[in-house]
Amino acid sequence: MSLVFDGFEIPYVYRWPLGPEEYEGAIKFKADVGGRTIPVIIAFDEKEVFGALRRKVYVIVKDRVMLELTGADDYERTGLLVGVLKKLGSEEHYRPDEPIPLEFSRFTIVIHKHYIHNGFNSLAVLFNVADIKGMADYGLLRAKLEGII
Repeated sequence: MSLVFDGFEIPYVYRWPLGPEEYEGAIKFKADVGGRTIPVIIAFDEKEVFGALRRKVYVIVKDRVMLELTGADDYERTGLLVGVLKKLGSEEHYRPDEPIPLEFSRFTIVIHKHYIHNGFNSLAVLFNVADIKGMADYGLLRAKLEGII
C-alpha cells in the first residue's frame, strides 16, 4: 500500500449523521490499495474531553471515521494520542481481558485509562501525533476488516 499526499483542508468539515462539525484542519491522502484509490483524511482539532482541553485526531477512510484519538494526559510533553479499540462494526470497546483480531497486534495496544485520567477501562491503540502513516495504516486496516474497502 502506498500513501500519497493530496493536500490540506483548513478548516475541515466532517458530516456526522447528526450534522456537520468543523475541525481546525485536515491532511488528505490517497492510498493505493490493491490498485484502487482510497481517500484517507487525518483531521485535527481540540476539544474539552475527560475534564481537559485535549488534542483530538480523527482517521477517516472513505468518509467513515475509523479511529478517534485523544491526547494523553502528558500530550504536551510526549505527543501521545490514545484511541479506544472498538469491536469490528460496533461501538463496543474491547476490554483488557478480551482477545483482539490478530491483525491489530502490529500496533501498540494499551489500556486507555493508563493514559487518560478517568479514561475507559478498555483496550486502546497508541500513536505519536507525528505518526501520520501509522494512523492511516490503522484506519485502512480497520476499513478492510469491516468490508468498507
